[in-house]
Amino acid sequence: MPLVTHLVVRRETQRRLLPVTQSSFPDLGDALHNSLCFRVLAAVLFVVSLASHASAETVESTPVGGPWHLGATWVGGTVPLAGDDVVLEGPVTVDGPTSCANLDLSSGGRVAGGSPTPTTLEVNGTITNAGTIENGVQIFTIKVGSDLNNDGIWTNWNTICTGTSDQHLSQSATAVFESDLIRDETATGDLVIDTPFPILGDIDYLGGRVVLGPGGSITLRQGLLSGEIACGGGEVRFEAGSTLYRGVMDAGVLVGTARASSAFSFTNGLTVMDELTHSTGGSHLIIEGTLVNHGLIRNGSYGLTISLFGDLECYGTFTNSYIAMEESVEHRLRMGPEGNLDSNLILPEFGDGSLIVEADSRISDGVSLGQNGSMTLLPGVSLQLTGGTISGGTLWAGGNDIYAEGVGGLYLNQADQVVLHGVAQAGDGTFFTGGLRVAGVVQNWEFAPSEIWVEGDLLIEGELRDNVQTLTVHATGNLLNRGSISNHEVIVDGTGDQLVEIGAGIEATSFIVDAGFASSTYQWFRDDVPLAAENSRQLVFAIVDVADVGIYHCEGGDGQISRDVVFEEGAITATSDPYTQGHRTESVAWLGAVRPNPMRLDVGRAEIELGLPERGFVSLSLFDAGGREISKLFTGQIEAGFHLIPVELGRLELGRRLPGVLFLKMTTAAGSDVRKLIIVH
Repeated sequence: MPLVTHLVVRRETQRRLLPVTQSSFPDLGDALHNSLCFRVLAAVLFVVSLASHASAETVESTPVGGPWHLGATWVGGTVPLAGDDVVLEGPVTVDGPTSCANLDLSSGGRVAGGSPTPTTLEVNGTITNAGTIENGVQIFTIKVGSDLNNDGIWTNWNTICTGTSDQHLSQSATAVFESDLIRDETATGDLVIDTPFPILGDIDYLGGRVVLGPGGSITLRQGLLSGEIACGGGEVRFEAGSTLYRGVMDAGVLVGTARASSAFSFTNGLTVMDELTHSTGGSHLIIEGTLVNHGLIRNGSYGLTISLFGDLECYGTFTNSYIAMEESVEHRLRMGPEGNLDSNLILPEFGDGSLIVEADSRISDGVSLGQNGSMTLLPGVSLQLTGGTISGGTLWAGGNDIYAEGVGGLYLNQADQVVLHGVAQAGDGTFFTGGLRVAGVVQNWEFAPSEIWVEGDLLIEGELRDNVQTLTVHATGNLLNRGSISNHEVIVDGTGDQLVEIGAGIEATSFIVDAGFASSTYQWFRDDVPLAAENSRQLVFAIVDVADVGIYHCEGGDGQISRDVVFEEGAITATSDPYTQGHRTESVAWLGAVRPNPMRLDVGRAEIELGLPERGFVSLSLFDAGGREISKLFTGQIEAGFHLIPVELGRLELGRRLPGVLFLKMTTAAGSDVRKLIIVH
């Protein structure tokens, strides 16, 4: 009996079998009939037959459709094979594991599971859907190896991406996708979303990457998002409790109410347009790059905490538990007019991180600078503490305004060139350098006493006062009272000559001038006249008023002579805090503090504060007590606003003058002003 194999030959949709016998190869001879060579040749011919069949053909369903495995479902009666492209024109059910090359559903096409058990259709190429993909009788899974194009209804249980190269997904505005989209563990390509893609279901791409192409976005109507999500600035929208579950998002923009779990992190920054909160049980998020908030980042039933490796931009509101700026590097804070940071902002506890504030900012919780960290206000930047406290390291205020209300205040190792408005709490141990201007109220926190130090001029335009507990102030520079001082204790204990402007009076419970040295005996003098019974290191006043005007010094039994402390009347009318009046504009020209004062005229440098309501000519002159002009310090045009005019005292050529009083007069078209200068040895 001749050995026969078969070749399967496809002609359009017909199959026929061609017998292959030894008589078909007469040149081989009878000897080759049962030989190994003939069996090998037959196997080769069989492989060739499979290869000829592998070339894909397009098989269409009838409009009536039917089960996938029945010939009657298909035009020509031929059931599609794995290598065929399939076009569905009607409803087709899948009863068992089935595969094809590409799948195209027309508007009338429909595919669904038809078995009472879960079924799978594996499409090795592209799915183009203008019809319906749905579950049917049982769970229906589709595996797709190439692109997904949806212009219809796609609602089967899950869709699994199996591609070894990038797969592209596009969807029309009227299409529906309600299937979990899952990466197969064998897939190696990216899923590239080219259009807006609303999905009701999960996107689980753990181990792989979802890329938002130009014009691509994701809308999670309800579901979880997992995997590496490369947004490139594209939007991910959230509805109905949708959650960032596991993975990482790069350069993401979140729209809607997003929930995020601790297993999700962010790289190259994150922008929140509407709302971000935690998932079930609270969350800790790690964000690398700039965090930009235009909406609300908040706690829910539990806490949301953030580790930030970058800058912070606040144009909305933060009310979450805290934001930890994790690196000991320079961080920047930018805030818009509607921004509010009601979240604790934390720099590394033992690092030397810094926070640069680039725009007017509102802080309703706290800023912790750690032991060695710092916060710097750039020129012209104000800070509003609506219940917030800045604590820890160093605040470089640069003479900018700080507005405090509620329990807002400073609890710092060092605060430099601070101007305080409103009602500010001063924490125990805070050391003010570069002077302190109190335009509002400074007091201690009511639950604890405070002791603070001021190096440089302490200018009181508002009020120093106790708050249930006591406030003690050490003035190591000049004390200029143009407001009210009624706190527990003021200690004047500088190392150089000091001026005390009494103003309307100082009503501190205890006002002390310290000699500044240790000695076996002490004797205090007023205007070089010994004061009876004043022979201790400290000269104590109950109330200081105009009756105490004079120059005080102390001499020790071991030959020590203290600095001069000059009490003068100074300005009597207190300056109201513009913050409490709701404005900060100057309506007249004014002459502010002169530093140093007291001063020597032969060496050093002085700075003169002044302000103008508009650009104009300014003249600054020195007059003696008899009204004679003895030096012209400055003449010229000055722009509107606040200015510091430097004067080199050694260049005035006034010689060594006896201790006494000179007067500085400012003359402008908008008005004039005078300040008294105390001249010391």
